[in-house]
Amino acid sequence: MKNLLNAILIRLLLISCQSNSVKKTEILKYRITDKQDISYLNHPRMKYIIILDVDSLPTDKEMRNTAIYIWENGNKNWKEFTAFMYLPETSIAAYGIGEFNED
Repeated sequence: MKNLLNAILIRLLLISCQSNSVKKTEILKYRITDKQDISYLNHPRMKYIIILDVDSLPTDKEMRNTAIYIWENGNKNWKEFTAFMYLPETSIAAYGIGEFNED
């Protein structure tokens, strides 16, 4: 019985390690070029301008995962957080926009 429990624990550890590595590969390389605090009254808001470091058009899933990653790593304290994502060498219009709020 003890061997069975050990085998199950090892299996769960391997599965969790594999899922973490998949998540990291689905996050695009990026650089943040501008951060603007656009808060008003008691409503904290932040806007990031992000340049994606890609050679081809990213998928919706990759951009979504990247925006979520940026929001989860240091930006959850804002009531509103917006990430404007641009492709390299373009500055006319954002290719993707990620918007997060406290809900």
